[in-house]
Amino acid sequence: MRIFKRSTLVAITIVGIVLPLSAFAQSSGPERPLSAGKLPFLREASAGGAVTSTAPETGGPDAVTEPVVNPVKVTQGGLESQSNNCRFRDISGHRSEGAINYLYDKGVAGGRRPCYFEPNAVVTRAEVTTMVVRANDVPVPVTPEPKAFPDTDVNSWSAKHVKAAKNADIVHGYPDGLFRAEKPINVVETLKITTRGFDSDFSQVDFEKLSKITDIALDQWYIKYVQAGFDENLILENATLIAPASEVTRAEAAEIVYILMTRREGS
Repeated sequence: MRIFKRSTLVAITIVGIVLPLSAFAQSSGPERPLSAGKLPFLREASAGGAVTSTAPETGGPDAVTEPVVNPVKVTQGGLESQSNNCRFRDISGHRSEGAINYLYDKGVAGGRRPCYFEPNAVVTRAEVTTMVVRANDVPVPVTPEPKAFPDTDVNSWSAKHVKAAKNADIVHGYPDGLFRAEKPINVVETLKITTRGFDSDFSQVDFEKLSKITDIALDQWYIKYVQAGFDENLILENATLIAPASEVTRAEAAEIVYILMTRREGS
């Protein structure tokens, strides 16, 4: 199974443990140390390497509510940097370079600031949601009002895309009704939003197969999305860990969306 690919970066993969959010000092989001390991189950879609990963989704109705600690502030236009027609200067030689450029050319992903993608930075729930909405041409409302969620900032760059995703039944928010757009997203949340957005098949779950993944519980809300990750060739077939609570980088999110887009283009 190929899951999201991790760049040379890292992902703190504490098997089976929901990791607390770290304190983020950078306004554009933290980056993982280059010495850190990759997510356990990710595959490098655009470079052919094997990758790994794990994490439960937090955006489902049955997800566990967690406090938001130092959310990532994406204040410079989010993914809206394509208008400057500037290729990214910080992805040359990166394992996700092909996937990132593909999404840029398709108008799906841009940088957080002109000419910089920040591939190793942690990606937010709003950023993943926006990429999925754009990749699937989900109708975006003219106005973000009425708000999709009580905590939606109608002046945020992502407000209309989050509303579009909610209208399309792609995102649902936490049990307390909030969406937490700037919260770093974890592996299972990413699996949920991306597979729902790409209309994956959730009709069957192979529990025998999933039982080989040692850091997930088979009675959790995210199980059907992990199954979809296998079915969509996001997760490596021989994966035994997916680090469900690990945070995902912007490059890894790009790889996941890239895989799903190219699979549908080839069908």
